[in-house]
Amino acid sequence: MQRARFEQLSAGLLLLGLLLVFFAEPLGRLETGVWSTADLTQDWPVTRVQEGHRPANPLLSDPPFQMQPWMLFALEELRAGRLPLWNPYNGGGQPLLANYQSGLLSPFHLPFLVLAFPAALVASAFFKLALLAWFTYLLLREWNLAQPAALLGALAFAFSGHNVLCLAYPHPGALAVLPAGMWCAERAFAHWRAARAGGPLPRRHLAWLAGLALCFGLSALAGHPEPFFFAAVGTGAVVAFRLGQLLRAGRKEPGHTAAVLRLALAFLGAAVVGTGLAAVQILPFLEYLQHSAALRTRLHNQDPLLLSQWALLFYPDLLGNPSSTFAPRLDLPVPNYEGANMLYPGALVLTLAAAGLFSRRASDVARAFGVLIAIWFLYAYDIGGSAALAARIPLLDLAPICRSQPLPLFAVACLAALGLDRLLMGAAPRGRALGIALALLGWTALLVATFRRGATHLLAEHADALGPADALAAHSAGHMGTIDGSLAIGMFAAAALTFVRAPGAQRVLCAVVLAALFFQNGWLARNYNPTVEQRFFYPRTEALEQLVQATAGELIVTLEDAPLPAESNLVYRIPLVSNYDALTMDQHDQLLFALFDPFEVGQYPRTASEKALRLFGARYILHTGNWPRIETEFGAELRKRRAPSKPWRVSAGRDLEQTLRASRSGLQAVVLTVGVEPAKLEGRLEVELVDAESGERIVHRSFAERELLEALDRHALDEAVIVRELVLGFEPRADSAGRAYRLRVRGHGDLAERAPACLIHEDFAPPHAGLLAAGEPHAGTLRADLSYAFDQFEWVTDILALRLSRYTSGLGRYYSVDAWRQFDDPTTLLRAMGAQEFDPYQVVCIGPGPGPGPSPLPAGGAASDSGSAAGARAARVLEEHPTRRRLEVERDTPGILVVAQNHDPGWRARVNGEAVPLWRANHAFTCLAVPAGRSLVELTYAPRSVALGLVLSLVSLLLTLQALLVGRRSRRLLRDAARPDYS
Repeated sequence: MQRARFEQLSAGLLLLGLLLVFFAEPLGRLETGVWSTADLTQDWPVTRVQEGHRPANPLLSDPPFQMQPWMLFALEELRAGRLPLWNPYNGGGQPLLANYQSGLLSPFHLPFLVLAFPAALVASAFFKLALLAWFTYLLLREWNLAQPAALLGALAFAFSGHNVLCLAYPHPGALAVLPAGMWCAERAFAHWRAARAGGPLPRRHLAWLAGLALCFGLSALAGHPEPFFFAAVGTGAVVAFRLGQLLRAGRKEPGHTAAVLRLALAFLGAAVVGTGLAAVQILPFLEYLQHSAALRTRLHNQDPLLLSQWALLFYPDLLGNPSSTFAPRLDLPVPNYEGANMLYPGALVLTLAAAGLFSRRASDVARAFGVLIAIWFLYAYDIGGSAALAARIPLLDLAPICRSQPLPLFAVACLAALGLDRLLMGAAPRGRALGIALALLGWTALLVATFRRGATHLLAEHADALGPADALAAHSAGHMGTIDGSLAIGMFAAAALTFVRAPGAQRVLCAVVLAALFFQNGWLARNYNPTVEQRFFYPRTEALEQLVQATAGELIVTLEDAPLPAESNLVYRIPLVSNYDALTMDQHDQLLFALFDPFEVGQYPRTASEKALRLFGARYILHTGNWPRIETEFGAELRKRRAPSKPWRVSAGRDLEQTLRASRSGLQAVVLTVGVEPAKLEGRLEVELVDAESGERIVHRSFAERELLEALDRHALDEAVIVRELVLGFEPRADSAGRAYRLRVRGHGDLAERAPACLIHEDFAPPHAGLLAAGEPHAGTLRADLSYAFDQFEWVTDILALRLSRYTSGLGRYYSVDAWRQFDDPTTLLRAMGAQEFDPYQVVCIGPGPGPGPSPLPAGGAASDSGSAAGARAARVLEEHPTRRRLEVERDTPGILVVAQNHDPGWRARVNGEAVPLWRANHAFTCLAVPAGRSLVELTYAPRSVALGLVLSLVSLLLTLQALLVGRRSRRLLRDAARPDYS
């Protein structure tokens, strides 16, 4: 017993020491640094504190743009005495606890409750790796593997590619059920077998089944359902394998089959109860999932892994590492570095795993892991269409294949441990030992030759896209040499174990093997999750404070160039229409793409309209240039051109004339993009817009050099080049629809190289448009646009190179209207949103209810289709917190209060103290009926799924504790029976 405890203590100290080495940099820089890639904030102007800063790892964007802002927001809410259930600052508002990846109930987030945030980041990651390593070690020791072999398996799994590269994500924590659950299962099997053999602890296995349930529950709470799903499947597969062994071993014993079936039901019950422990997380997630875009966008997200990346299993940094000086393009190879290297097991681990298949001590387990790897390979690489076939299995169709990578990594780690254990057992005859050693070294040489050949092919395939050939060659040669050298040292030490019998010498050789493994798996990747200066960790710059004060908590639409990455704005409490949640509300997602033409990633709008601003409740637009691209002829179409625009110097005799046709009434501005070099600008620029049919001059401006510079950007006079828009406004043209206009640009400078330039897109020619350059027809079109809502926006302030404009007609996120229309089909309703005549400030479109058919109309006929549409009225905000709103609405007649916030079943409403129903409004948002007069409206977010989940979690916890107590009670009864009687 003392020896076993000493071995556990020594193993724990070794694992602790290696973890401290791995985290040496973030631990040593706790006072000045943060273990985070939050220096990516330097890519955005309003949070930039250092020009030209190169992010430490540009690939790791999710943690600083999602997980860390969510946690910072949650901690702030908890300090204010509120549960962080709802995020109101992104995408029309969305559940926070329910999105699962926030991991607000994760046991690995406990350090954030007691430590400073930078220290908690390191502690949380430390505990993830420590738990994976320790329980893998205990499992392998349970299989009677030698201590060095168990340590090798523990290090191999904990520091595998998936767990190191995703360490700042919740993924590794969700894998805890894999080693810990298997260990509890093995202990339960051992006690069950002992009890069947007449042992003194007939119910002791229940305590270990309770431990298995706890493993399921804690892993399910860790913050990501997909890795947990695959880890639970892997654990279940091993349990099923063990149950099959039990059935075969005692099939001739009377009652044995029934006993094994009862044990199988007990294991199933432990898994169900364990998952029930996380019901407080799972039920809200399932509710959110029903309303999220994930069911639509990720249903067929089953992209198989690429066999072409197989050389990276040996040489992970062959093509460069985003956190090193030789950084590759992030889209090469496909998938990117993270996706291609998460499957890295370690060259030494991969080599030793082959020996594990011949393990005599755990031959059945070795074969089972071999079968598991083979099945996974067929599935992950879609061999023979197996991935498509597997996608028909419920739940499996929603989990991306890449999330299954921990399963083969765990199997390979265990096989490597079995292989080292086989070598430690030695071979009695000297000749046989020599044969084993030579076979092992020959296998190593064969693998090195094979993977080097694959690496050469991969380098040739991607060399042109990865930078200078000589730099790539030097990097890849050095990397392969490092891996091959450490592999040679480790494998020579492993091969020597077949000869050595002295315990001291064996310990030295095992230490060399473990050191080589840690070097390949841990040391080389230790800086992939970098430590950055504290000043880069969500800095509060003057520009940011200026934005916060100017907008006063109102919703902001950022056009084209986002000033803040979506979700990180949560740290600053700045509401944005964009969002980066992996789920996102489906109705909001559809409406956003229909009206804002956003980018796929981050959903940053390219363009907008007055209707879109009114629907989403936005009052501020942050944009580049001198005007917001809202209600324009081309919107962002010109900026989306793939071919670059070409400059045309407008000097004397090099005039430009562009014909443009207005598509609607109300034309009130023309916009022309002009580029100048302030230091050598010469010549006046003349711009005019003429009605092509009547010849009427609508607007005419002549700019001298200084006037032109002031009009373009008075803050950029010291820049080498200024490229901005000239905006020429005029009285709205009521009859502009369908009319053609000529935009004429004349230069009066003598030297073309000093003249201002206009930009021409040669790959874009809108209908009814023609371009004349120096009097001759020219291909393409000017970068020019027509605006129909120029007078609806007023300049608020300039924030660095950005301009903040206010939509003067905007009423914000809470307003009431007189009239409503009802729809019984979401598709028809969405189509109505896009109709040109639809105005959210005149009528609200009420969508279908939770069941089939339309929602019942608001009681009392607060408004109707035939009601007058006098216009919208803003509501007064009395109190506004993430999960609670108090509004004052004053109306002359009954109406509908529209809340530009996602419709979610967790919200409740009261009007003057009376509970009232909430209805889906304008496809994505919510509304309620309000009476005439002054009304007090209260909105609270209290989802029943959280309350029901909490009850189920508590019930599951009681069942788990009961099983644990019953199991421990049997042991206590044994101790009491063995106690001598002194009476």
